[in-house]
Amino acid sequence: MDRKDKIRRIEELREAQQVEVATINEILSYVEDEDLAVKLAAIEILGTFNTNTDIKNKLIQLTDHSNSEVRMYAIEQLGFFSGDEVGEVIVPKLNDPNLLVRIAAAEVLGLIEYREAIPYLCQSLDDKHELVRAYTAEVLGKLGDKRIISLLKEKLNRERRNRARLGFYLGLYHLGEIGYLNDIIKMLKCKSYRVRCAVANSLVEIADMNNFTKIKECLRKALSKEKTTAVQSSLYGALAELDEIFVEKNID
Repeated sequence: MDRKDKIRRIEELREAQQVEVATINEILSYVEDEDLAVKLAAIEILGTFNTNTDIKNKLIQLTDHSNSEVRMYAIEQLGFFSGDEVGEVIVPKLNDPNLLVRIAAAEVLGLIEYREAIPYLCQSLDDKHELVRAYTAEVLGKLGDKRIISLLKEKLNRERRNRARLGFYLGLYHLGEIGYLNDIIKMLKCKSYRVRCAVANSLVEIADMNNFTKIKECLRKALSKEKTTAVQSSLYGALAELDEIFVEKNID
């Protein structure tokens, strides 16, 4: 089979109604394929089979693969599995040489709520890249340990990169420091269009019954002044998602 046929077959396996040994073995055979696109497509569906020990063990093995994309995909799929061994394997990847792998590690540690990773995540607040610092700060906020509020504030006071500052604001907001909502909203005026896009998406995530109206009004105002197409798209998308919340929760 050529690449297209293999990827098509992988998608068919994703939809398998009954997961049999033969199905698992076939999927794992594609994980070993020499074609990187096929390998990644196979890895990307492994989280679907999150009760299978063989697949979990294979993903754990792949977190040490020489290719950074393979490591990243494996870490992301481990987020669908349970067990302390998942967190234990991912923690060292916070120091991976690849930026995207480090980000994936932080995000998945938050997703699986592996609180034992908090001390290691705190160390990542000093990562050399602003995106890692941003995602790590937000993850720490979601993990909900209020004892790190003072640390986040200390690091925030030293932070000079706006994308990272946004992450710290979000982390503190998740820890109950709701006054940081105003700081998050102010970043809709940031010079970096990437940061403005990130703010729009983040505001949807933290919207609730108490701040829904304020967030929606700020997004509308920002959209009326925004000239960058990418940010306009993010703002439109955020407002559309908030409209769904409005329909479900009957608020305006």
